[in-house]
Amino acid sequence: MDQEVLFGVPPEAGAARDPYVPVSQRMVLRDALARLGPRQRATIFLRFWEDRSVEETARVLGNESSTVRSQTVRALNTLRDALDASST
Repeated sequence: MDQEVLFGVPPEAGAARDPYVPVSQRMVLRDALARLGPRQRATIFLRFWEDRSVEETARVLGNESSTVRSQTVRALNTLRDALDASST
């Protein structure tokens, strides 16, 4: 029977994380997304969740590419403002 020999020191145990932090982060994000209008929410979903291009998103939504770009910028600014407000 072979024996295992350990070399080195086992890694330090990390600090215990609060199990409720991910839940509260999801709630903050959900509330921030709720502040978006339906078109902005759809744009964000298609662009970032489904990883679609501006052109693909425009086709799906029946918009011009410039509309998708402006909706994305406005939606991201709204999300940033909402998330910044929740962190203070």
